[in-house]
Amino acid sequence: MRSCGTWTKERAVQGVDHFVSEAWLLGYLSGMAFVSSKNILKGTDNDSLYLWMDNYCKANPLKDEADGANDLYFELVRQKRM
Repeated sequence: MRSCGTWTKERAVQGVDHFVSEAWLLGYLSGMAFVSSKNILKGTDNDSLYLWMDNYCKANPLKDEADGANDLYFELVRQKRM
């Protein structure tokens, strides 16, 4: 699994890797939403998701991207009271 340090590094450079990280996050959250039958992404724009992950990874550079994505999923569940 890729580290949050990699996420932060790739997000700082506009290139293909930048989009790969974003696509992975959206795919992961979409999969979690499907499996849980909780439409966590409704009403949430992609830029907000990327910003949340940017902040998470800056604060936790040694964690994995999946750790951040899981925490983001549960944060959306909490915020949307699902």
